[in-house]
Amino acid sequence: MLRNACDAPGAALEQLLENAQTCIDSGDFAGAEQQLRRALSASPHDPRPALRLGLFLLDLGREEGINHLKHAMAQDERITLAACRHAIQFLEAAGEDERACGFARRLAAWCDHEQRGDDNPASASLKRRRRRPQ
Repeated sequence: MLRNACDAPGAALEQLLENAQTCIDSGDFAGAEQQLRRALSASPHDPRPALRLGLFLLDLGREEGINHLKHAMAQDERITLAACRHAIQFLEAAGEDERACGFARRLAAWCDHEQRGDDNPASASLKRRRRRPQ
């Protein structure tokens, strides 16, 4: 039965994410990765598959997960807190403190914008640049 869930062709995004979780729960990590990649391909502009794939790959010790976290953050900045925390933890464990600091700076900037109530840190930065005399 599990094989059918992990091999369901043409499933909607929610079904693919559910299939991935079923595979994870049963220890079928290859099946889970396949389902998460299919979910990302099916919905490249939805941050959920990129976030789930990124976190999954980091949990497996695969640095490729960081690129998926970056993709998720680009789609929805609300993911910044979870994505940066996981990236920092992974990079520090790998001894890549310099790269971890980059994510810490990104997280600090996001938190600063959240506290000020900016809707979009990127647009807030652009607004400040426009106000500067040239």
